[in-house]
Order: sequence, then structure tokens, then C-alpha cells
Amino acid sequence: MARKSQSQRAQEAKELLVAYHAAGFGEGEWAVKFLTSMISQMDRSRYPSKRQRDRIDAMVVEGIPTPKGDIKLLEKMDAAIAYWTAANDREWECSVVVDMRGRVFNDWNLSGKQIKLLNDIIQRHQDDLTGANVFTPTPEERADLEVLVKLYKGYAGQWQQERPAVAKAIVRVIAFLGGSGTIEEYHFNKLNKAMGAKLRRVKNPRFNMCDMGKVTMSEYVGPTGTQRTEIVTAVTDAYVNQRGHIGNDFLMASGSVEFYDAERVGKIRKRKSD
Repeated sequence: MARKSQSQRAQEAKELLVAYHAAGFGEGEWAVKFLTSMISQMDRSRYPSKRQRDRIDAMVVEGIPTPKGDIKLLEKMDAAIAYWTAANDREWECSVVVDMRGRVFNDWNLSGKQIKLLNDIIQRHQDDLTGANVFTPTPEERADLEVLVKLYKGYAGQWQQERPAVAKAIVRVIAFLGGSGTIEEYHFNKLNKAMGAKLRRVKNPRFNMCDMGKVTMSEYVGPTGTQRTEIVTAVTDAYVNQRGHIGNDFLMASGSVEFYDAERVGKIRKRKSD
């Protein structure tokens, strides 16, 4: 075999890598990882070893391997990967299909659980195409979603970071409420499960309009402080403010109106009549 220049071998490796990607091979495939590594190495002017060069040349001569497994199933898998990648959606499902593709391509055995999971994911792709997964909330459910989006802002950053699935659902719901895109029942249930306790507090508030409560305030004169209790009256029903807190606007003794978290305001016990 005639000697190849480094530039020729690098070009052939790049063209082969493009062909692998076009054939549906993902980043997890050994051949893709090998070619990517070698191309990166050559781009940094680090020439591969003789064994690595021989392997690259043999792969170029061989071309893209011929599938040994179910061709129709591979076509469905590739269609699902392409669809979800373009839509930037269902990252988990997409990664599962990519991981399983090599086993199907080589006709390796799949366990019963793997077969069921793959069939469920392929069906999910079909449902995405037909719109079967689209969820149309009732007016009450839509109102709940609007409240849940507001409540999300009241959670600490760490809480949000520890729940990436909730964060993704929030993005989808916000777009949907703004008139862009669709949601699934999964997104509705995800937010309800994560923030249902607070949503119930909004629906069953501690205070409604005209209810009276008491607020304990601290006053400091020099280094010492005293506490006093002020009777306040709710002038609004409970709502979620811009910071994601649940509370009411209360009329203070001074005549001003201030927002207080519901848990900050105490109940006034009614005396039993004689």
C-alpha cells in the first residue's frame, strides 16, 4: 500500500467520520470515538502510532459496516433520534436509543426489559408524530399551571438545581402558557407532584379578604429591642407574588398596605361567648 501523507489520512478519517454520523452511528460507538480521538490528535500535530494508522486505513477501506440486525427497527430508531435531536427534546429517550443502536445494528441479544423499553420509546416517538402526547388542560388545570410557574420562583436555587426534570417542565409550561409549543400530561403531573403542597396552600389559604390577623414586630431603641403585636386586616385574597411567596396584602394600623407571607401572620382566636 502506498504511503499516505498525514494530511491525506486526516482528510480520509474526517470523511469517514461524517459517513458514520450520516449512517446513524452515535458518539458512543467505538468506531466514532476512535476516529474522533485520532482526528483530534492529528489536528494537534500529534501523529498516530503505526498500529493506529493501520487501523484508520483499514476502516477507510472497509467503509461503513453493513447492519446485521433488524433494518426496519434501525430505521425507526434513527428516525426517533433525528426527530428528538432536531426538536431538542426527550434527551433521556434519545440517549437510550443511541446506546441500544449498536446492539441492534450488530444483532446482539437484548434482554426482555430492554426490548420492552425500546418498544415503549419507539411508540413514544410515533405518538409525538401523531400528536397523541399533546395535553390540553382544562381551565382549572391551566390556572393551576399559572400558579405553579409563579411558585417555582419562590424555591431556593439549590432546590431547583437538584430537580432538572422540574426545570425542563417549567420551561415547556412557560412556553405553552405564552402560546408557543405544547405540553404533555407528564409536565402537568411533574409540577403538581413537586409543588403540590404549596399549590394546596394557595387553594386553601390561611387568610381571605377581610380576615383579621396579627403581626409581631420588633422595635429597637439603642441596643435593646421590644416586640409589639399589631392587628391587621387582609384587603386581598391570598395570591403568589413576583418572588413566588404566598400571602395577602394587609391593611396596617398606620394605614399603609403591605404584603406578608401567610405564615408570618398569626390567627386571632375568637373568644367563646358567655
